Amino acid sequence: MKKLTVALIIITLIVCSTLGISADEKIGNTYQIENVTVVFDVESKLSTEQQEMVAQLLVNPEYGVSQANLICNIFGHKNSQEGVSTITHKVNVISPRCLEEFFTITMCSRCEETTVERDAAVYISCCPED
Repeated sequence: MKKLTVALIIITLIVCSTLGISADEKIGNTYQIENVTVVFDVESKLSTEQQEMVAQLLVNPEYGVSQANLICNIFGHKNSQEGVSTITHKVNVISPRCLEEFFTITMCSRCEETTVERDAAVYISCCPED
């Protein structure tokens, strides 16, 4: 009986620890704009407003053109970088239908000037064929 109890406790601990690991890997903030899903990391340092602005910028590159302010012109930008991915749904007629792209976003905290650099792209199967 003791062996069975010890075995159940060990199995419970193993299951609980794997649940903790999978909870850390869950997808963070997502935004759905038209047929594009923009995914931010769970530990993103961007505010909700900044995430919404970046999501709009990724879907519509003409959105939110910003210019450096006087402080940035004198002292330079205070940039931080963030990784973001997008999934454009139903790009192809047959599988793999969706395009997943990975970007590095550089944003100035003083003037919010933002640059987007595409790092990689891969086709994935996420939407069923019609």
